Amino acid sequence: MIRISSSWTLMLRLFIPAFWISFFLPLSVASLISHDVRSLFRGAPFSIGVIVFMITGLLFFYFTSWKLHRVDLDKEHIYISDYFRTIRVPYPLVTQIRETDLFFFKLYKLTLATKGRLGKHLHFLESGRSMRDWIDENPELFSHISEDPA
Repeated sequence: MIRISSSWTLMLRLFIPAFWISFFLPLSVASLISHDVRSLFRGAPFSIGVIVFMITGLLFFYFTSWKLHRVDLDKEHIYISDYFRTIRVPYPLVTQIRETDLFFFKLYKLTLATKGRLGKHLHFLESGRSMRDWIDENPELFSHISEDPA
């Protein structure tokens, strides 16, 4: 079994959001309830700005890094993990593989035939081991998937 997803996935999915939330959430709450800080920044615009900053940060993590998964491959199954639970998916259940080239990473989107515990659309960042190389080495595993132009 080989890991095909980047080791950055753990950092981007868990550590950075956890540190961001554990630093900025108490800071935001303290700035909203403290009279000393509010005397420096008076009025509703500061309070609204703090709330908007927190909501924007949480939405950013929700729509980007919290969608990433760890992916391992072997000859029979794809193992997909969100670091709390792992599912085993047989290759015939994968209906589409989409690759998006980012500046430093390649983002892959696996679409499953049915919705599972981790959802129907699973995202992962490619590691140094190429997903394309795995597909080329094992074409029989992916013969049921039509080539995606993207």
